[in-house]
Amino acid sequence: MSEEKPAALLDVEGLVRLPHRLTGVYFLVKDGRVVYVGQSVNVLERVLKHRTKDFDEVWFLACRECELNEKERSFLDALVPRLNRDQRTMDLRENQRAAAILRGWDRPPSEKEME
Repeated sequence: MSEEKPAALLDVEGLVRLPHRLTGVYFLVKDGRVVYVGQSVNVLERVLKHRTKDFDEVWFLACRECELNEKERSFLDALVPRLNRDQRTMDLRENQRAAAILRGWDRPPSEKEME
């Protein structure tokens, strides 16, 4: 595993690899790309429930429980991870594809191309 942060998270202050049970926002990463963003008051327990998702690293941003929704949403909106399935993130992903078509792509880009 890499000791370097994924490129999309380089400027995020306070971000650390998941060390133990904590409250905060977590990032599932595959090959250096953020593929899922989640939140929990028990991140370790929650990450273990993602065993069907394809990821090779977990990163974590500690925060107070009252900040979870706002912080998670801001990262979902900024990163639009391919494995998040909430409606707002799916709409953002679709908007990215539409914008790519308007920029001259001859077909909608695949999820891999959108990363």
